Amino acid sequence: MKRVLGILSIAIMATLFVFTSCSKDNDKNETDEKSAYINFKSLEPEVLVKGTGDKDDYTMRIIEDLVKEKRCKYEVVSGLVEFYYQQEMVFSVNFGNGDCDGVAVVTWVKEDGSTHTSSVDVWRLFKKDDDQDKCFKLVLPIHYLMPDGSDFIVETKDDWAALRAWYENHPDYNAKPIMQYPVDIEFKGDKIITVTNEREMMRYKKGCDSSDNKIFEVISEELIRSESCNGEVVSGLIEYYDQKRNWLFSINFGDGECDGIATKCWIDKETEERDCKDFDVNDWKPIG
Repeated sequence: MKRVLGILSIAIMATLFVFTSCSKDNDKNETDEKSAYINFKSLEPEVLVKGTGDKDDYTMRIIEDLVKEKRCKYEVVSGLVEFYYQQEMVFSVNFGNGDCDGVAVVTWVKEDGSTHTSSVDVWRLFKKDDDQDKCFKLVLPIHYLMPDGSDFIVETKDDWAALRAWYENHPDYNAKPIMQYPVDIEFKGDKIITVTNEREMMRYKKGCDSSDNKIFEVISEELIRSESCNGEVVSGLIEYYDQKRNWLFSINFGDGECDGIATKCWIDKETEERDCKDFDVNDWKPIG
C-alpha cells in the first residue's frame, strides 16, 4: 500500500542551503554545508531515505560534476551526487550520460537497510516541498493522534525518523496523523506564536505562501571556499530558473582569486541583452 509520509504537511520541514567545499579531492568533493539544489524529500512518499529526513543531517559528495544542456532548457543531463547519513551512503542521483531525456536515476537506502532504485523526473529533484517555503517552523514537542488511535510525540528532530518508520511498520494505515493543538510556531526572527486550531494554522501557512515567486537554484559549477580567504566562496557558478524553467539570472563566483567579488548576470528587459554587475560576495545569500 502506498505510504503517506508526503501528507505530513508542515510536520517534516527541510530548510535548504547551499553546499560548499573548502577543497577538492581527486574523485569525491565532500561538502561541509547544506544544499539548495537537490531535494530528495520532494520524492516522498515513494522514496523514503534512511535517517531523519532533515537535510541538515546529511553530507553531500559530488562524484561527477553536473552538466546542463541549453537545448533542453538547461536540464541537468549528466553528473553523479551522493548523500551520506552517519558515514553511510543512503541516497544518490545519477543524471545520465548527456541525453535530454528528463530522467534521473535515484538510489536510496530504507530504514531496514534495503536498497532501492527508481527513475524520476529530473526537475522534480529541484522542486521544494510546500512546507519548505514557509516562513515558520514547529516548536517541539508536538503531539499527534495516529490512525490506529495511539499517541505519538515528536520531542526531538530524531523522532521524525520514528514517525516515518511508523508508517512503514503499519502499511495498512494511510490516513495522516492528526496534530494536537495548541502548538507553538516560530517565525524567522525568533518570534513565537501559539496556534490553537487547524484553521489558524492554515491561515499562517497561507500567509507565508510564496508560490507565485518560486525560484529554482541549480549549481552548474561546484562552489569552492578558500580557507586562506576566511572561508570566502572564490569559484563556482549558480543559475536560477522560474517554475517554467526559464533562465532568470546567474551568480559567478570567479576563478579562485580571493578578491571578494561575485558577478550577477541577467537579461535586461528593455534591451533584451545580457547584462552583468559585480557585487561583494559577502552580500550573496542562498535561497531558502
